[in-house]
Amino acid sequence: MTSIRVLIVEDEADIRTLLAELLRHDGYEVIEAADGDQAVVLIDGSHGFDLLLTGVQLPGLVDGIQVAAYARQRYRNVPVIVVSAQPSNAQLLGRLVSRSVFIGKPYRLNTLLETMRRMLAEPVLDPVHVLVHSSLPTTDAAATPLLWPTRASLDVNGAV
Repeated sequence: MTSIRVLIVEDEADIRTLLAELLRHDGYEVIEAADGDQAVVLIDGSHGFDLLLTGVQLPGLVDGIQVAAYARQRYRNVPVIVVSAQPSNAQLLGRLVSRSVFIGKPYRLNTLLETMRRMLAEPVLDPVHVLVHSSLPTTDAAATPLLWPTRASLDVNGAV
């Protein structure tokens, strides 16, 4: 069976590496970009991908929403997950129309994986989905590592 390809666009190297490792461990094929400009080059040169995971504020000339819009021009129905610490960025998803989700930082890794699975299983014609996680439950925190863009030491089996 062909694995699901995910394009991760994240400027924080530690976060991008951790996400890539976790997704690979979960069976996904991962393509990584450190900024919007690199993501556009990868989108142009790739053999496709099944899901785009991007931040909003990225270095370079192209931000995450522009990356998502460009990916949608090339791969019309690709699901898009946008992550940001700025809840106001959720409003920008309106330009992407369908199969788009906003997840606020910090978020739990199992929330991201569950959202990815749900989006990949959705029919193509679903309306926009906007999820803003502004407050996280405190129960079972050890089982659901929190992901926040810091330079803290990383443990793939634990929390960031």
